[in-house]
Amino acid sequence: MKNTRNVKENRDPIKKNEHLVEVLYQKLGDRWFAFSLINDEVFVGYICQEELEKKIDSHSELKKMNRAS
Repeated sequence: MKNTRNVKENRDPIKKNEHLVEVLYQKLGDRWFAFSLINDEVFVGYICQEELEKKIDSHSELKKMNRAS
């Protein structure tokens, strides 16, 4: 399952950048993880089931809204 997510990059305290990046959600065993590639660095995070369900619901709503436009 692929999705996009806004990521705030704050390496320099003066400059703040936002990027739209792709996020790959993958189930490994009984856990879900999110993977992103940002500036040649891989970021991995654990996603609890409730948060994943919220992401799926909001993604479905966005698709419905896009179809209606």
